[in-house]
Amino acid sequence: MYLTGFKIVEKKNGQYLTLFHGNFGSRKLTANEWITAQIRDKAKDGTSKSVYRSGFHIIPTLDETKAYLTRFKAPRELVIVKVLYPADTFWLKEHSPSNIHLSESMMIIEEVDHA
Repeated sequence: MYLTGFKIVEKKNGQYLTLFHGNFGSRKLTANEWITAQIRDKAKDGTSKSVYRSGFHIIPTLDETKAYLTRFKAPRELVIVKVLYPADTFWLKEHSPSNIHLSESMMIIEEVDHA
């Protein structure tokens, strides 16, 4: 069983890219195929001192994703994509004030909005 959620990605020259951390040495994300995340057991975001188990960051609703998108100020093209991810293997991002699901895998199924 799969859940539907949303992910913020960068779009450059028609290619979807992760926002920050690479995945197995690349920021490229492909659509319409299952992608496996490079899991890091002690990941950090920016200057945060909080450590967490990494995975693909997925937000459950489009409204929450649009609100989260307003945090990004750097001049780059950001888009929201709809994704599928396994319902039985995701975990919550601890210490996050936002509703972030982390997943070992996902499939980008469509682009739904842009900044």
